[in-house]
Amino acid sequence: MPLPDPTYIVLDMPTVLTDFVMDLRMRFSKRLLCFPVEITVAGSSGVGPLESSQELAQVCRVVSDISSQVDELSLSFPRILTFPGTGVYFFEPTPRASLEDIHTRILASGLRFASSPFPFTPHLTALKVNPSNQAMVSEVEALRPPIGAFRVLTCSVYSIGRSGCELRHRVGLTGGCSVAYTATKSS
Repeated sequence: MPLPDPTYIVLDMPTVLTDFVMDLRMRFSKRLLCFPVEITVAGSSGVGPLESSQELAQVCRVVSDISSQVDELSLSFPRILTFPGTGVYFFEPTPRASLEDIHTRILASGLRFASSPFPFTPHLTALKVNPSNQAMVSEVEALRPPIGAFRVLTCSVYSIGRSGCELRHRVGLTGGCSVAYTATKSS
């Protein structure tokens, strides 16, 4: 089956962080409610979405292979930032090295991507607001992400379709363990 367009590779965030971000989206802007809470490791910055001429099964095999070589991650999010002029606010993950490593592994995997004008900037998109609404911008910029380290356990492939984001594949980050779980949804 060819890839739906656009399709991305992401790291899923744990429930406690997902709940926090979804509460923010409900409070400030419902625009992103249909999107998962994640860090895009391929398909947003650095490279664009996967080229749709590829087979979904091959993409899933590559993502599973890479995920089997990567240990679960421990990330913190010390601050909220914005991409200037966009109204997009995101939590900045630290440390970045493991995210950059995953991005590099994906780029070296042979998968093909559309181009992106933006350098790879790991981020967890929290919300999108109207940048001309200064009261809301001030309130959002005063927010603090949850404190602590969060365990990132899975990598997923999502497509954006008419009905929103669709999970295509999910696999555990197992760091060389021989057992990983996979849940694949076909359409």
